[in-house]
Amino acid sequence: MSIIDLNCEKSFSASPCCIFSCNDKNLLFLGNTYQIYLYFGMPSCTGFTNLTQARLVLFKIPIGDPRNQMQCRHDQYCAYSLCDFFSVYNCMYAPPKIDERLKVVFHDNPGCSYTEINVTGIARAWLNESVENKGILITGDECTRCIAYASDRYAIPGMRPMLRLTYDTIELCRPLNVSPCIVEVNA
Repeated sequence: MSIIDLNCEKSFSASPCCIFSCNDKNLLFLGNTYQIYLYFGMPSCTGFTNLTQARLVLFKIPIGDPRNQMQCRHDQYCAYSLCDFFSVYNCMYAPPKIDERLKVVFHDNPGCSYTEINVTGIARAWLNESVENKGILITGDECTRCIAYASDRYAIPGMRPMLRLTYDTIELCRPLNVSPCIVEVNA
């Protein structure tokens, strides 16, 4: 088994009301109408085709009083593969299309310091090129608890979003064929 951790290349959060959380570029907000956009560049080598699992890992940042965050809120969120490019100004234009076939529903554990989302279906679709990689959109609705995560610019690199890919084996170079060869040198 081989594991590759991909660092997030682009991340930001925005509200469908065109509220861009640019005040603190270190944080990503999810829930209570906030959405998170993430982009990971996938390996382009042909040896990365036997993917067994892909997990998106997001590290939480404490915000406010956690007791207030847990009242009258549910913890179900969704992750989607994007079919269109994402903009923080989607409320002014048509929202980006998402691939409903690759929808991932997940629940957040409020007592855990990170969220782990199984996005194997999305990553496989990107790797076999059945869907173009335009990023992942993570959403909640107005009744979901608001969570803050570290962004791709967070001061502690180990807390930035990552995509952990697990493979049975990775074949970077195919073995060379051996052919018998006889060389004669005439002087």
